[in-house]
Amino acid sequence: MPFILRDAQISAEFSSRGELLSLKNEETGTELIRPGFPWKLILTRGSSLEEELPPDGNRPEIRQAGNRLEMNFDALRGRDGTLLQIRLAIVVELEAGELRWKILLENEDPRVMVRECMFPVVTFSEAALAMKLHTAHQGGEVLDDLRGTLAAVKPLYQQKDERFRRLIFHYPGSSLATNSFLFANGEEGGYFGCHDPSFQETLHVYERSAAGEVSFYFDRIPFLKTGETREYSGYLTSPYSGRWHDGALKYRKWAETWLDFRTPPPWVKTMQGWQRIIARTQYGETLYRFRELGRVFDDGLSAGIDTLFLLGWHQGGHDNDYPNYIPSAELGGEGELKENIRRIRARGGHVILYCNGQLIDRTSEFYRTTGRGICCRDMYGNEITERWGFGGDGVSQRQYGARSFAVACPSSEEWFELLKGMVDRAVEYGCDGIFFDQIGKAAPVCWSPEHGHPVPFVESTQYRADQIRRLREYANARAPEMSFGVEHVTDLTAQYCDYVHPYPGGANLRNPDWKKRGERPRIDIDREWFRFLFPEVRLSNRDLRDGSDVVRRVNRMILDNLLADVEIYRCRKTIAEIPEYREYLRKALDFRNANAHLLTEARFRSTVDFSVDSDELDTAGYRTPTGDIVVMATQCHRPEIRFHLTVPQARLVGHSFLGEGEVASDGEVRLKENALVLLHYHRII
Repeated sequence: MPFILRDAQISAEFSSRGELLSLKNEETGTELIRPGFPWKLILTRGSSLEEELPPDGNRPEIRQAGNRLEMNFDALRGRDGTLLQIRLAIVVELEAGELRWKILLENEDPRVMVRECMFPVVTFSEAALAMKLHTAHQGGEVLDDLRGTLAAVKPLYQQKDERFRRLIFHYPGSSLATNSFLFANGEEGGYFGCHDPSFQETLHVYERSAAGEVSFYFDRIPFLKTGETREYSGYLTSPYSGRWHDGALKYRKWAETWLDFRTPPPWVKTMQGWQRIIARTQYGETLYRFRELGRVFDDGLSAGIDTLFLLGWHQGGHDNDYPNYIPSAELGGEGELKENIRRIRARGGHVILYCNGQLIDRTSEFYRTTGRGICCRDMYGNEITERWGFGGDGVSQRQYGARSFAVACPSSEEWFELLKGMVDRAVEYGCDGIFFDQIGKAAPVCWSPEHGHPVPFVESTQYRADQIRRLREYANARAPEMSFGVEHVTDLTAQYCDYVHPYPGGANLRNPDWKKRGERPRIDIDREWFRFLFPEVRLSNRDLRDGSDVVRRVNRMILDNLLADVEIYRCRKTIAEIPEYREYLRKALDFRNANAHLLTEARFRSTVDFSVDSDELDTAGYRTPTGDIVVMATQCHRPEIRFHLTVPQARLVGHSFLGEGEVASDGEVRLKENALVLLHYHRII
């Protein structure tokens, strides 16, 4: 006898064996899944570290009360038929078109450890796979063909590729900016989220079987020993009607229960971007002495950038000798650093001071005295390390001389006090910005039993986020006008920051030969997902390092209302080195400044407020604080594109162009190649 949960929006059907048989949009009739068991466990038994416990050999006791279903397994049978004293309970509840799941594990068996909990497992229907997959990968990536993407995954000698091909993403933040994804086709879709306020390490696993079936599951790592229990909740699956934005807002609704955005200093709201330079390299080359910072600032100012982002200012040079942040004597020492920062600030400029928020050089004195004991460890007790190597004029340094760094465990108060000391230095030197590299992403899962945290430390990124919150509060207590930024996009950490410098930079194209083919260039990772869900967060662009494709990429920066990250030749030169880039960036920033009353505090709305009759454009919509609608559009591959915008309950009251174009009397917009248009609408209510 099947068990059915149903309301006016969705239905879910389960078998007496506990299989999920159906997950349907009742408004459209679309079936999103194929039948399958909604859970899998991975056990460690003896020397066998990863042994699957198949669900099909187990039968639950099922109880239903209205739209609430309970499945209880008093014991589980392993794949060899052995009865194991592992209790499993699953609760599924339907509420307002959303299916909510939780799972309870109790391990009373001395023979095994419950290593992984894969839940809920769903196998997608053909209707779902025909939709686009919207993921939070690096802030937002859309896959047109999930099955094809999985089929293209390169087989690895180290995996069971004869059984499955996998795409694996991490939340929080190593690769996923939110703990959610969805399918969408423009009219309906399916939303999948993990709304768990513990923000534990969660893997998103897409899996293609040898038979071609495509599944997904959230994977948790309880490493549950004998006598331990674990409950995971907050899982949500929801077929929905509407555009992808309607499904995505389910995540924002949940995030409202924990978001804690801070008001940035006034000058940050109008900041156009920064010029990022390395003063001294990892391999000892001096690029800019402190007495030259005024000239560097002038070069940025000539392009409309009044903020200097200073890296490699310390004795070891950039990515070397961390965390020994002592102003380099070769560059002029502390006195010259302070004086030249003071001069820039006196001219109305701003200076952001760089430090790394997690790396400890393994040859440093700090590592020998303290760092060795506070760094993250893997499950075998080894240090978790990173290697970063820069090259000069030769080859050997890059090939053989990369620096080796340990990663500080975010549970360490000693490390937190050291980072507070970096805030103190920024204040002492007269800076009005502090930037902590790398710590916007996930902290490693630490396995050290000596740190006093649970093992495995799956809450490490929540601890890191709390570090960021405390650092931000400390910085503002020391200097209210001090800005605060990090690298990497994650919802949990971004809420405490004035700006986020994403990595990777979002510059890669899926069709790099777009010019030759006359196609609209398609950005691989556009971060539209994150920008729509969290429009409060200011992001920068990245990776525009030379004079290639400048107009398109600067126009895209304006379209997405991003901070300009000027990093000529990987931060080794100033923008004066590339006059055509300097001139066009100045022109673009003048355009944005002229429209500052519309863009400065506008909230990104994607395409929610408008539609356009051409798919040859890149477009973006915004809402101003007064409720007006701003739409921008750009194109770079046709001599001219003509189009009409439809903005319901609004009238056009103004427009401006960056490049050539016109708005005809009938409302048709004619946009020339390499141009951008801004259209301003008043809402009519």
